[in-house]
Amino acid sequence: MNKEKLIEDMEELFLIIKDAYYAFDIWLMVSRDGRREYAEVLIQYSDFFEPVAKSALTLMGVSLYKIYETKDDRLSFNTILKEVEKFGIIDFSFKEKLECKMKRAKLLWRKVKILRSCFLAHRSYNLTIREICGMANITPNQIKRMIKLSVKIFNALWVKLGKAPKKTDEYTAMYTSRILGILKRELPRNPGSGVAR
Repeated sequence: MNKEKLIEDMEELFLIIKDAYYAFDIWLMVSRDGRREYAEVLIQYSDFFEPVAKSALTLMGVSLYKIYETKDDRLSFNTILKEVEKFGIIDFSFKEKLECKMKRAKLLWRKVKILRSCFLAHRSYNLTIREICGMANITPNQIKRMIKLSVKIFNALWVKLGKAPKKTDEYTAMYTSRILGILKRELPRNPGSGVAR
């Protein structure tokens, strides 16, 4: 593999990380466990927001799975790290630190793997959703930590290739909040409040 191909592959890997990041923001805001301040909107427009929440959860879970997938013929940190090593731009100390971060991320990845394999990408016939979630035992904070760790791992490798660090932005959360806020203001008022429906 030449360096240009490695850079292209890493660009694509970062897009997968961004998919997970943005899907997490959307899911967190529009899921049943999302922001209480928009509960009325989420209920009023549940036919729209429930599929959006499910789609965001699926994209997030499948994307997080891809990032740490272990098969050699898949685009993941595992294959990228092997390719970066071939260029001789990382030393033993750097690799050791990076692998330590990857081990922490992979502990969470194993939980994501359960969700992905039994519920999101495939649906286990023998387990209930409650059982699957119990087996995965992953929290939104752990998912957020995994995404942030993935960005750090990516940038550690990216900088070694002479590139400026990449960032995720906050626009998805901001835009989702703005949409929910507009819909909240447009909600029909309760007849008992003196405002016509």
